Amino acid sequence: MKQKIIDYIRENGLDTKSRAREYSYRRMFLFSLLHKQGLTLQAIADIFHRTHATIIHGIRTDAHFIKTNDEIYKLHIQKELDIFTPLVEMKRNIFTEVLNARNTTDLTTIVKRIKNNEYEHQPKDFI
Repeated sequence: MKQKIIDYIRENGLDTKSRAREYSYRRMFLFSLLHKQGLTLQAIADIFHRTHATIIHGIRTDAHFIKTNDEIYKLHIQKELDIFTPLVEMKRNIFTEVLNARNTTDLTTIVKRIKNNEYEHQPKDFI
């Protein structure tokens, strides 16, 4: 699925340097989407030909626009929402991530994801 997103970025010229709102908003949404798919900040930066700091800023801005339900932002990213909605709704599996954690940084990331409600809900008898 990551390759589908990367192909979409290339086909639509979203890896260009344009600062036009229609491109920058769509890029921010895709930064967040790729990050949720498990890509590192640097990997996303390489795809878009930007720095990891730009990716961090874009992810935070996307989160702000989504949280505040910004209508202009939603208007600009509607095409991407229509195409990638199944990926947006994807939740992580906490048990898999805990088992794959290799250091305290991974565990700290898991704690942040718990606070952001990024994990799918498990049946109570599973815990």
